[in-house]
Amino acid sequence: MIIDKEMKKIVYITSWLLLVGLCSARGQEKMARAYAQPTSDGKAIQIKWLLVAPTEVQYHILRRATGEKIFKKLTTKPLEAITSSDLTGPGAVAEARRNFLELNKSWPDKKEDIELYLKLFGMNVYIDNEFARAAGMYYKDNTVEAGQTYEYAVSALFGGKQYSWAISAPVRAGNYKPQQAPIGLKIVQQKTHQIALSWDIRPDILAYNVYRRRGNAAEVQINKKPIVVVDAQNGKRPSTQFTDSDSTLREGETYYYRIAALDPFVNPGEMSQAAWLTIKDMDPPAGATALQGRVDKKGVRLSWSPSSSRDCIGYRLFRGTAMDKPFQPILPRLLATADTTFLDETATEGTSYYYYIQAEDLAGNSVHTSPIQVLHPDLTPPGLPTGLTVQTDTMGHVNLNWRANQEPDLKGYFVYRGLQNKSDNYAQLQLNPLKGTAFRDTLPRNNQNVFYYRVTAVDKNDNESTPALLTVRLPDRQPPMAPMLTTSVATTDSVRLVWTPSSSEDVRSYQILRQNEADKQPNFQVIGRSTRPSFTDRQLKGGTYSYAVLAIDSAGNQSKQSLPKVVEVPSRQSLTVPKDIKIQLNEREKKLIVSWSLTPQPYNFAGYRVVVRNTNETFRAVTPLLIQTQAILTDWETGADYEIAVVAVNQIGQQLTSEIVKPTSRN
Repeated sequence: MIIDKEMKKIVYITSWLLLVGLCSARGQEKMARAYAQPTSDGKAIQIKWLLVAPTEVQYHILRRATGEKIFKKLTTKPLEAITSSDLTGPGAVAEARRNFLELNKSWPDKKEDIELYLKLFGMNVYIDNEFARAAGMYYKDNTVEAGQTYEYAVSALFGGKQYSWAISAPVRAGNYKPQQAPIGLKIVQQKTHQIALSWDIRPDILAYNVYRRRGNAAEVQINKKPIVVVDAQNGKRPSTQFTDSDSTLREGETYYYRIAALDPFVNPGEMSQAAWLTIKDMDPPAGATALQGRVDKKGVRLSWSPSSSRDCIGYRLFRGTAMDKPFQPILPRLLATADTTFLDETATEGTSYYYYIQAEDLAGNSVHTSPIQVLHPDLTPPGLPTGLTVQTDTMGHVNLNWRANQEPDLKGYFVYRGLQNKSDNYAQLQLNPLKGTAFRDTLPRNNQNVFYYRVTAVDKNDNESTPALLTVRLPDRQPPMAPMLTTSVATTDSVRLVWTPSSSEDVRSYQILRQNEADKQPNFQVIGRSTRPSFTDRQLKGGTYSYAVLAIDSAGNQSKQSLPKVVEVPSRQSLTVPKDIKIQLNEREKKLIVSWSLTPQPYNFAGYRVVVRNTNETFRAVTPLLIQTQAILTDWETGADYEIAVVAVNQIGQQLTSEIVKPTSRN
């Protein structure tokens, strides 16, 4: 089913009236708001309220005095909105009626736009009594008694039904009080002819008037219609409530501003305290025009047409390297108004610059031209790389190194290789310039012919330097002959080795290797280097060691290891006797506990063993070799006469026996 615009309007009005009626019946304060206020002459009370849709709803006004329980109807016929034929009346009345009819016809099509529409309608009702009359939302009660307090109610008629619509706060006839003066007035000049005003808004005040005077002249209201601050109802504070954009504001003149709050019937209240300022020139001068730039041998030459403003005092030039980065002034001073050219001698080659010129006036106002772009081409190549060196190895690696160039626009380096030192024989070894100052080339390892290398520097504009040249030959890959160990002398903590040098002529050093024969998996480890045919291995522990030596030539080739030589290093500590033997017999558990003190032992110490004998018998071992200093013997017979000792044993079979001890019983 298609619902047209008028049907949607009727559905919405019915729903809203039912909702307000329900809220009223339940005693909830969600009804539409009604304003009631004595007239300034004290002879009547005005009533105004907000509505949903003016043409479809009619209203009755009811009243009750203090002490009365029942509202009595004041209207003999319902109030209703005007129709299109009711446009007669004075100019302000006719204009308000036209505004009402125009707004009434613009009921929104979309539901989400209705709230905004109602706010706009309510604003017009609040600031224009004639608009409220045209909407059927205004009533003046001329039957009041001075000093009596009244409450007013509004009932709505729609679709043949009557709804409770709005109720006012109690109001006393003849007791008119103007609104209090607003506070916190602040004014700020934004432009030469634009002043922004702000003040502390109150949530119960929606409209204000603004007044201005120049010097000692008369004060005038400068807003044609009340200034509505809609956000005040939501507790918000707009940054600016009113902007005075009057082209007649004069520079150097002082202006005073005051404001007054308007009540719901558009009566201005008390005036605020005045705020003032002196108007200053904030209009920029006419700018320079036709800015152009060209490159010559000395730099970038700029030219422009001068400003046409009489108060222009000069120009300032700005330069940047990108549109999205800050521009910086080229000079710390202003150029004269007569200047129309400037030579930028600080511009560097290979850079794209952006320029603009800024005209300034006596008041400090300025305006600048749109930026222009000037490309300063770079035709100067960087210097050739210096300090070019090479290192090669037997794997065919050629490692080139050179010192870094210092040009700020350096892009990198190219490396070339050739079999002959001819310009047409070189091949470029990489597609893009190198960022660093090192390059590794790999050649076939067996090549013994000469290679030629060239290194050039290249800048960001692809200018390439003259080349640095180097001749390279790969080193030999033949390992040297092995040396032969001849002499070894051992002390308690060192071994002195001597060997016959390798017979190869290019030997540069020797590696000394050692393995500990006591390790579970002995293997040779490098323990040092020597350029002489001798070496002393220090800070050794006692034990058996094997040594070997190999030769290394200038190319890093290593010989085979020499035949190993086994060396016995004597221990610096002898086997010690176990001490403080303690024995306890637990007869109940048939358990014998033997313990002793831990004493220093040599590097080849194997462990402890507990031995036992009956009187006049030979000792026999009752435990394996132990590292710990305690043994627990179980299933021990009680009543026997035992003698017990602890034996220390090393790896070559030496033994030392402790004192003999007899157990003591402990139940």
